[in-house]
Amino acid sequence: MKRLLIFFMAVIPMLTFAHPLQDVRVVALDSQQSISVKNYAQGKPLYIEMWATWCSPCMKQMPALQKHYREFGEDIAFLAVNIDLNDDAEAIQKVVDKFGLTVPMAQDTENSLATTMQLNGTPLHLVFNRKGDLGYRTHETDEQLETVLTQLKQGVELAAIAPTQTKAYDYQFDTDIVLFSATWCETYWATRNPKAAQECQQARMQVNDMLRQGKSVTVVVSNLWTSEQDATAYKGEFADEVTMVIDENGKLFKRHGIKSIPRILTLDSELR
Repeated sequence: MKRLLIFFMAVIPMLTFAHPLQDVRVVALDSQQSISVKNYAQGKPLYIEMWATWCSPCMKQMPALQKHYREFGEDIAFLAVNIDLNDDAEAIQKVVDKFGLTVPMAQDTENSLATTMQLNGTPLHLVFNRKGDLGYRTHETDEQLETVLTQLKQGVELAAIAPTQTKAYDYQFDTDIVLFSATWCETYWATRNPKAAQECQQARMQVNDMLRQGKSVTVVVSNLWTSEQDATAYKGEFADEVTMVIDENGKLFKRHGIKSIPRILTLDSELR
């Protein structure tokens, strides 16, 4: 059988600069129109929360998001951005209704914001100053976040966070099958998203059958909440040797349009 070859750039340090939103676009849920995140703020500071409907900490923080919007929404542009992984408009609307949310909503349909901001877990809170520089980043809704928002409301300028380094990819996959999944999809989702958890288990069992047939397999797991130790443990769940890749910054998911996991791709189907 033909082998699947996927090439990425050489591994070199890359800088995430202070103005990260230049080309980032998301889809506004009310209008279903693509909007520029950079232009959305219209000269105001910008507060973004990235979230998912199946994310337990996200749900716990929703009341705080609405509270902050009521208190600071006149002076700071707010945008709650769903990460668009195993989510849909119906699930999002249920969350909006449950918490009485009036904060503007959008969806990261192209994974543009996630990859640009190096999303590694939800909820993720991002605060930008009036110039569009990232000034604050946290996973917590706490006193420090409220202090930052209060200072912006009072006109205090938020200093930009120093650029951070990441790496470009240099993955060359020589494989028959690629499984896109997550190390936690069978466990964490067992209660949060049972249908998807069952599908993840079934996909793993299907891949195990392929391995027994002599197929070569690469497993690409989401980088969300995932360490090297998590990936190693998950690798042990397969019947034979697989190539395990953590999708740093979500660029493999983005390249292949992965909006829902699990997903099995082959050279004879989506990855020709």
